Amino acid sequence: VVRELFEDLVDTLKKGHWIDHQTRLMSVTMQLRNNNGGVRFIARYMFEITQMGAVLPSYDMETLIDDDDNETSMRLWMLVALGLTMWFAMLEGVELLQSGPSTYFTNTWNVMDWANFGLFALVYLQLQNTLALNARDKEGYCPSKICKEFGFYDMWEVFDMARSAKFFMSICVCIQLLKIIKFTNVIVPKMSLMTRVISKGCYDLIFFGIIFGVSMFAFCMLFYIQLGSFMDDFYSQASSAVALAKALFGDFPFEEIIDNSRGYTNGMLFLVYLFVAVFILLSMFLAIPGEA
Repeated sequence: VVRELFEDLVDTLKKGHWIDHQTRLMSVTMQLRNNNGGVRFIARYMFEITQMGAVLPSYDMETLIDDDDNETSMRLWMLVALGLTMWFAMLEGVELLQSGPSTYFTNTWNVMDWANFGLFALVYLQLQNTLALNARDKEGYCPSKICKEFGFYDMWEVFDMARSAKFFMSICVCIQLLKIIKFTNVIVPKMSLMTRVISKGCYDLIFFGIIFGVSMFAFCMLFYIQLGSFMDDFYSQASSAVALAKALFGDFPFEEIIDNSRGYTNGMLFLVYLFVAVFILLSMFLAIPGEA
């Protein structure tokens, strides 16, 4: 019965020109739940069709905790973290009043503290919204026409909120753990070498970073225009930038470039990029901290 219904659905989609020569993207979405792990997730399989007829497959996964015990534990630790953050924010406020804004905010670690507090507030609000949206969806929230008439409800909103919360939480935790360096610099002065070198050469590194970014963007556009129609690594400006960044660390798609080129011109241009980026720019970057 299921097979017959599915074949009837596919025939209906074909009659409606679901996929034809003008189709540029097809997405297959499956909403699933792992009852054993208490995790709900969405699997999206995407097939991008270029004008040349090539199919570029990709996928995307989103997860969400959907278990009563884990949710209760999560709410408890959110309250504990909120209380601790408010306590440390109060201590930083006292230090700000004692030292004054000009002296206080010239210390990079103090700026990191307040950035951390702001990120935590954003994460806390997003986690609260995630829990509220998940509870709303499980109660049978069904506003759209396709949900009412066809029975399909895409829980994109709660998953999007959960992904955003996890992203900002990861940055928040990263900053919090990097602050360990602040205490090691005070307890063991020999361990402050990295921060002293960066502070000494920060202005040279900033201006060098601008030149480095301009150079990378120039070569990014070069290979995007030359190879974007033939290679997945350069089919957009963003993917081209990623491919060139990977090349800095030894991932060279040189043979693929030669295979997708009419001659050796693109290969020679890629060697020019490697010479400029690796031998010149990276050598200059290493020289700046060395001088500092």
